Amino acid sequence: MSGYINSVITVSLVASIACALAPEGKGIGRYIKYVAALMTLLVILAPLSLLIGGKSSHDTSGGGTDTVFTPSETTNEVTTDYREAIITAAVDKMKQTVISVLATRYDVRVEDASVELEYDASDYSNIIVTHIYITLTGYSSWIDAKDAADYIGDLFACPVTIGYD
Repeated sequence: MSGYINSVITVSLVASIACALAPEGKGIGRYIKYVAALMTLLVILAPLSLLIGGKSSHDTSGGGTDTVFTPSETTNEVTTDYREAIITAAVDKMKQTVISVLATRYDVRVEDASVELEYDASDYSNIIVTHIYITLTGYSSWIDAKDAADYIGDLFACPVTIGYD
């Protein structure tokens, strides 16, 4: 239950940051807000699919039988794969968010920025970013690195290092 609550809070936090950074008006901001609201709704409603469906049916043999998977049948290897996939997806989303902040606030071209994260994923449902490394190239290297590092550091509550390539 606490994992579900942490997931809802995490998605809501990421969605609120994305909505706050989305440009005003009828353009792309409207779509960003729509996708953020849709993701939040899906995370909130995910447990209902278990109550309504009750089981997962897979028919790969054509025999017409349903296979029900219970938590006791799940191996640690499969669980680890899911956890790694969740961590990878969350880290990729955080990187995209940092690049989006740079693009909207500092007019950095997306292709001119690369982001690497240090993070603590000991609890896969609550990934904590411990340091953000940003590398800027080309036209985007003119921005004020201190101001950008301070702003992004405040958003993610961690130190930010910006370098130029």
